Amino acid sequence: MPENVRGATPPGSVLSHQVVAVETNEGGQLTERLARHAQQAPVLDAWLAKFLTLRQGLPAQHSLTEVATAVDGVARRILASKAAVAAIKVGHKMCHATLF
Repeated sequence: MPENVRGATPPGSVLSHQVVAVETNEGGQLTERLARHAQQAPVLDAWLAKFLTLRQGLPAQHSLTEVATAVDGVARRILASKAAVAAIKVGHKMCHATLF
């Protein structure tokens, strides 16, 4: 560092570092987050109730491979259902166009 810079450490000197205890509020923040979640849970559950056929239980206590396989199966069923609904809509439009 240039010699004329205030507070510059002279070359070859060793700085001493002091460990500073940082007080955190992690416990308080966690408690607040859990309380907010508990307050919002009924609203979230009511919203999720609209999608009962999409909610699937997953075996989270099993290995990562088993959970990933279960998630893959759920995703495939959802995508197949969406494709079926799209096909039905196309068929309905075609039928409606033919009749009228």
